[in-house]
Amino acid sequence: MVNIVTPTTVRMHLLIAEDNPTNAAVLQRLLKRLEHTSDHVENGFDAVVKMRGHHQYDAILMDLQMPVMDGLEATRTIIAEQSTTPPIIACTANTFDSDRREARDAGMCDFICKPVKMDALSEALANIPIAASPEPDAAVEAAAPAPAAPPVDVGVDWEHFDLMMGDGDADMLQIFEEFCVTVPSEFSTLCGLSLSQDWISLGKLAHRMKGSFATFGATRLANEMSQIEQATKAGYTVNLTADWQNEAQRHFNTAIAAMRSKLPYQ
Repeated sequence: MVNIVTPTTVRMHLLIAEDNPTNAAVLQRLLKRLEHTSDHVENGFDAVVKMRGHHQYDAILMDLQMPVMDGLEATRTIIAEQSTTPPIIACTANTFDSDRREARDAGMCDFICKPVKMDALSEALANIPIAASPEPDAAVEAAAPAPAAPPVDVGVDWEHFDLMMGDGDADMLQIFEEFCVTVPSEFSTLCGLSLSQDWISLGKLAHRMKGSFATFGATRLANEMSQIEQATKAGYTVNLTADWQNEAQRHFNTAIAAMRSKLPYQ
């Protein structure tokens, strides 16, 4: 598969409202590939504060579930307070029709599903009308064909992983390695929250980890986190034992080893 990245001919400056640091870093890197610039805030309230400070953005990428103030409330507040509001695009792992309706009702103009793919992001931004002069001779970057995916099913969406990592993108490699370091301690935290029966915190952490796993194509583990999140929302008891942690860590180690085998520094 040939990965072709075509920067847009109009440069934009965007605000990213995202509480997951891995997802935020990946989004910023994808925007950079498209030759856009961006600022990042960790919750909806901080996005509101940014807009109150008269910062100029061509669009806002807004997560729906965030601490302090969620994306829906932040969108409604920004629209109510600002005489001119940049297009606000929902960027979330929640893909139900009801989530799309809520986003539209709050005033969002588009909806991008996580894990965010380059083509979906590029298409959403291309639909934004902004007053800017096109720049000629936009470059086309063509990467070498990706190596064949390993024959063993390790729970990874290889097409998505290849697209995310690009052709030896150094910044994305660093984000990936930082993600790898944080996961084992987060598995331990999940078990601790289960033991203390803190279902709200357990569901929130599972939601955040689901987004991180999905960002890099670790679909098996993303699905596992989704099941935990949905169980906590439904009011079920979620028993995450030491055996569960060991099994989750084993799946993670297997997936990461396979991923690293495809990276250019191996």
